[in-house]
Amino acid sequence: MTRRRYAAWHFLLLGGLLFLVQKTLLSEGSPMSSALDGLDSMEQVAPGQRDEEILYREALRRGLDRNDAVVRQRLIRNMRFLEPETSLEDEALYRQALDLGLDREDVVVRRRLVERMRRVLVSETPIVKPGTAELQAYLVDQGERFAIPARVRLEQIHFDEAEAAAQALAQIRRGEGDGRALRGDPLPLPRKLPSLSARELAGRLGPDFAARAFALEPGRWTGPVPTSYGHSLVWVHERSPERSPELEEVRLRVLGEWRAEREAEALEAALERLRVRAGWPAAP
Repeated sequence: MTRRRYAAWHFLLLGGLLFLVQKTLLSEGSPMSSALDGLDSMEQVAPGQRDEEILYREALRRGLDRNDAVVRQRLIRNMRFLEPETSLEDEALYRQALDLGLDREDVVVRRRLVERMRRVLVSETPIVKPGTAELQAYLVDQGERFAIPARVRLEQIHFDEAEAAAQALAQIRRGEGDGRALRGDPLPLPRKLPSLSARELAGRLGPDFAARAFALEPGRWTGPVPTSYGHSLVWVHERSPERSPELEEVRLRVLGEWRAEREAEALEAALERLRVRAGWPAAP
């Protein structure tokens, strides 16, 4: 038997022994079970991990680990890593992993079960689709979240150096052309940009450029304006202020956020019931 194979079997046998001892000592209703449950609840679980632990335990109680394809493949892979020369089929390896309790120690399995349990708890609380009146009221109440940001449509001529941009602007102001035929330095962006928000514009030419662009006077060449690439001469064609949208403009977004809030409320209510059942205090 190779050293690696011996170490793998040693690990499996030790894990199995510990699992059997734990199962015997912590059988439901035993004094040891009650004592350790209280100790685990009060001392071993960090406050920030409390709800995750509750969700994980509930997932195990409901057997979500026994019919999950992701968990199954993860455990089979772990078993094949521990015993690469095994001839056992996937089903046998999966059962062996469960018997050894390997599903209780794997971080990926734990996160998978916690997330599945969240979805199960939410699905157990029916959420009735809101009507137009309710969505309109929600839009009015949460207006700032759905505001259409200010936008600007502009044209820019890029120069690598500020001095070159300043000289080009001086030529325009002396009447030596109106800028339409002016050619700057190459830039991987179009000269004429569509209507953009400050965030979108900052993503293309930098936050300093975006801040300046929204303060420029429309209808004239201005600059040099610093960008992420150098400097630009800028002509603002059109600027629109921030505004409150009509419901039909943002209906899908409003519906999505309304539903997300209802689902969060349903999850919190379900978690509180589980906390009470586990004997843990309410969330701070």
